[in-house]
Amino acid sequence: MKGTLFTSQLLTQNILIIMNKYEIIKNFALGFIPLFIFIIADEIWGTKTGLIIAIVSGILQMLIIYYIQRRFDKMLAFDTALIVLLGGISIGFQNDLFFKLKPALIESIM
Repeated sequence: MKGTLFTSQLLTQNILIIMNKYEIIKNFALGFIPLFIFIIADEIWGTKTGLIIAIVSGILQMLIIYYIQRRFDKMLAFDTALIVLLGGISIGFQNDLFFKLKPALIESIM
């Protein structure tokens, strides 16, 4: 009986770890959507327009997730804040390097 309880607890812990990894991967993948949108818009309309579209898409993404889940995901909110902050800095300095550093910053934090 004692061994079964221990095995059950280990299984539950492993499931929680897998679920947490899934959430992290999902949030990380969602964070790339505005970056991909920026790359496409940058090629078509230029850097400043691409940055503005990426910032708007990041905010829209967060609002859509809020509408679906009825709560703000902390990681997604942090990611959106970075998009707005680094996008604003990039627009201010007219250099898209700051915006392109966002994935590296997120990865280093994780």
